[in-house]
Amino acid sequence: TALAKELQDRLIQVVLLLLEDNDAQVWRAALKFSKVIAYVAPKEQLAAVLPQILRLFQNRHLASAKILVRAIIERLVKVLPPEQLAESFPKDHLPLLNYVQK
Repeated sequence: TALAKELQDRLIQVVLLLLEDNDAQVWRAALKFSKVIAYVAPKEQLAAVLPQILRLFQNRHLASAKILVRAIIERLVKVLPPEQLAESFPKDHLPLLNYVQK
């Protein structure tokens, strides 16, 4: 239904905002939810929230969740076109994208 879709969009936007949180537990929980989004959301919705998902690379706790981050990136690579990912991907982390795309 339209209400469920709207609620889903709002929920995704709010949780993705938490990827900017400095608290490690909050950030990790938002990261786990991002993984769920990557696996469950339709391709069009993923494309729309891609910049927010990729903000995960801006957090200082990134090094403590490398496996989770890689799982998210691997799923995005399977679902989204390579040029769209490369365009939005942070330049410092392009080697990870290139490695996962092989």
